[in-house]
Amino acid sequence: MSNSLLNVPAAGLTTAQAYLNAIGNEAANADTPGFGASLPVVDAAAPYQGRATTAAIEGVPAPGLLALDAGSVVASTPTGWTGTPTPTNTPTNLAINGAGFFVVQTPSGGIAYTRAGAFTPDANGQLVLPNGSRLTPPVTIPPGATWSIGSDGQVTVNAIVQAPIQLATFANPGALLNLGDNLWAPSADSGAAQLGTPGSAGVGTLVSGAVNGSGVSLSQAFSDLIAAQSAYEANATALKVGQQALQSLTSQPL
Repeated sequence: MSNSLLNVPAAGLTTAQAYLNAIGNEAANADTPGFGASLPVVDAAAPYQGRATTAAIEGVPAPGLLALDAGSVVASTPTGWTGTPTPTNTPTNLAINGAGFFVVQTPSGGIAYTRAGAFTPDANGQLVLPNGSRLTPPVTIPPGATWSIGSDGQVTVNAIVQAPIQLATFANPGALLNLGDNLWAPSADSGAAQLGTPGSAGVGTLVSGAVNGSGVSLSQAFSDLIAAQSAYEANATALKVGQQALQSLTSQPL
């Protein structure tokens, strides 16, 4: 009985808190280019076996186990990217219209993937993100050069055609691992990166002079916040009532 009275609302508090944290993170990143929103998917927890009971099978008593509800659980936390291209005043900024991720080399030398395309030339003219991650293969735009980046990723500098920018796609992008700084890494569930030219089958096109918005709807976030807060308060009340009921039972004279 104590498990039902306390564990179920306690599990509800945990899942409601996870949802509140995720919504707070959404609101904080409403203006972050290329932000991927990660909201927990809440599901019913598997029941567990409680004390032994007696069940009648064809009129014959037989021992059995009482299945007790275990409340809710965070089943998964998939990430979604819905931000549309938003024009900026920086020509080297890049947005993706459709599916795909930029491939970047982080300052530590690792490969990561991102939808945040706020690229600008560094001291060597290579396109880098504000966190120092470099677009790869490198795209170099020397100072004073005439250049263009087409929707198909084709890079032209001083009338010389360079290697096109390639984008990465994943079988299940929602399962990518969050590395922070809007950088992501493959997981066993996301599948390996598949490189493709912008505009090819299943790959989005590029928009120069723009970045992908965060895709966060503040109105929806506040609506979700109210619902999550109500769930949290309801579970907190249920937990308090359960504690009072147990206290009353244990204080009864034998």
